[in-house]
Amino acid sequence: MTTFFKNTLLLGVICLLGLTKAQAQFKVTQWKERDAWQNVPEIMSALNLQRGDKVADIGCHEGYLSMHLAKMVGSQGKVYSVDIEQYKLDKLDAEAKKRGHKNVKTVLGAYDDPKLPKGSLDAIVVMRTYHEISAYMKYLKHLKEALKPGGRLVILESIRKSRVDWSRSSQTSYHELSIPIVKSEMKKVGFTSIMTWPKVAYWKSNKKRPLWMMRGMK
Repeated sequence: MTTFFKNTLLLGVICLLGLTKAQAQFKVTQWKERDAWQNVPEIMSALNLQRGDKVADIGCHEGYLSMHLAKMVGSQGKVYSVDIEQYKLDKLDAEAKKRGHKNVKTVLGAYDDPKLPKGSLDAIVVMRTYHEISAYMKYLKHLKEALKPGGRLVILESIRKSRVDWSRSSQTSYHELSIPIVKSEMKKVGFTSIMTWPKVAYWKSNKKRPLWMMRGMK
């Protein structure tokens, strides 16, 4: 294989990975379509938010869920939108301003720390982001520390039936995680009253990719 061919092939793979990542983030123009399958009301019900509550959206991307949360908690509440890429947060800030949501605060988190204020949140939601976190136990502890007593942590992930019994590393290599793995980790950190919803939605309306949801209490 020539050097030119190798470089061309590598560039093609990089471009493909970049496109896949971009497609997974859901641009603002795709949000209305996403509303049709995401089942946001069920997520809000699990979070049990009230007007004036403080909530964090982990892995917020450009703010799809953050905008829903901002409407739910109202002007007296607050939404902490956390991501590790500043350009996404910049786009989220612009969208929040466009929609008149003054209750949204963007937070540039770290790979092992969401950078949230301790003991201040009523709820936290992690939408298909938990599987990307390598220091997951440390991160879970930070999330628990950020919650008030009785605060709720809601995690959403997807898993294909054929991969449920795979190891954690094998599942995350496909950007998935199963219920038993996450439940065990939440218990180890000290979350209680854990509830699961095995099939809250289908990711991108794909019947082979059920989206499950789990809630734990501090």
